[in-house]
Amino acid sequence: MLTPRLAFRNLLAHGQRNRVTFIAVGLVSCIIFLFLAFSDGEMQNLTTGVVALSEPSSDIVVSTAGFKAAQDQDEDWKRLSEYSIKSYPAILGSIRALPFVRRAGVPTTGLVMNILAGGERHENFFMRGVDPATAWFVKDRLRITEGAFLDASETPQIILHYKTASTIKAAPGGAVRLTGKDLFGQVVVQEAVLAGYFKGEQDQPSLGELGFMNMAAYHAVSGFAPDETMSILVDVKGKNVGSAIAQLRDWARDHSLPLEFQDGNNVPKSLRVSDVLKIYSLFRLILQATSVIILLIVTFGIMNVVSVNLYDRRREIGTYYCLGSEKGFLISLYTLEILMLNLASTIVGVLAGLGVRQIVNSLGIRSDASALQLVFAGSQFVLGFSAGSVLFIIIAMVVVTLLTAVTTLGKGLRVSPVAALRETE
Repeated sequence: MLTPRLAFRNLLAHGQRNRVTFIAVGLVSCIIFLFLAFSDGEMQNLTTGVVALSEPSSDIVVSTAGFKAAQDQDEDWKRLSEYSIKSYPAILGSIRALPFVRRAGVPTTGLVMNILAGGERHENFFMRGVDPATAWFVKDRLRITEGAFLDASETPQIILHYKTASTIKAAPGGAVRLTGKDLFGQVVVQEAVLAGYFKGEQDQPSLGELGFMNMAAYHAVSGFAPDETMSILVDVKGKNVGSAIAQLRDWARDHSLPLEFQDGNNVPKSLRVSDVLKIYSLFRLILQATSVIILLIVTFGIMNVVSVNLYDRRREIGTYYCLGSEKGFLISLYTLEILMLNLASTIVGVLAGLGVRQIVNSLGIRSDASALQLVFAGSQFVLGFSAGSVLFIIIAMVVVTLLTAVTTLGKGLRVSPVAALRETE
């Protein structure tokens, strides 16, 4: 306990000299925190915007026993389709009635379709089927800008992103034609009604190629039977997903249903979604690399400050030697002093960053400009937060402290006790 007390006493005794280092490290910590918060905000926008609409997620994913193993083996679609859930409406209703289930819905496998409207052909729309009764994973992520959301009628309907209105040139209620291939490679042509246009709550240009259709349209173009789906999404009350999975397995076993249940966080993303996440993960790495460069510059600055500080404290160091202190003790003492100063200033910097984050997010900065939406990964500028970012900053500062100690203390502590006595005289 002697070393921490001495280190703390030294910090207070030399407060004026340490103030510059405290302010510099705190400012750098705040800037790095905001860098990483910007990246965290991008990932947050992605998961609640493009990723959520392109590939809905949930607490638990229900599929037929054997589907996951076949998927892990990269089986082709025709093979995977053998593991579809048959008579899913009855199973979905039973799952929704379980007391620990908050909500459940049916996602669909997306198809690439072409749209004919106004005599013009528009290619490569990624279309997903939506059951309006259980489409919380879509409804929560978008709003209708013109027309209406899909309904459960037998009339095939679609909705498209609002930025396609200028090219599709079809008003809500107008007729369009879907062409392409179903999930099994068969050519399909289907007449449909354009129900309306939507805008993502976290909008982005890549949503321009995304569209949704009601189940009447989906069954007509997918090749699936009306009571067939590949999976069921389940959100549970509370967040005890492990317990919910165990209860679902017991329920399936009691009802002789060959189903398997996965934690939604462990379900692999599609290639389409993975590519988007990789782009922004790369940008995050660039920000982290920039942070490391800033820290290296700061490290050199701290080294210089510590070197000057040690030179000015020669009498103090010599006095320690006169009192019988070993060099190892002094290295640990001054290393701890630097560490305490750096960690304290880092914590203050992070807290300042959290305050800036709160203020920025409260402003609700939004933009419909495509370039800014790409930078923000959504239509709203959000500064996120993750424990990993804070841990990164703290570990970085510990490394800075160790580098400073290794490079400066060895030379700085070469003080003769005699010189200390002379200065005292």
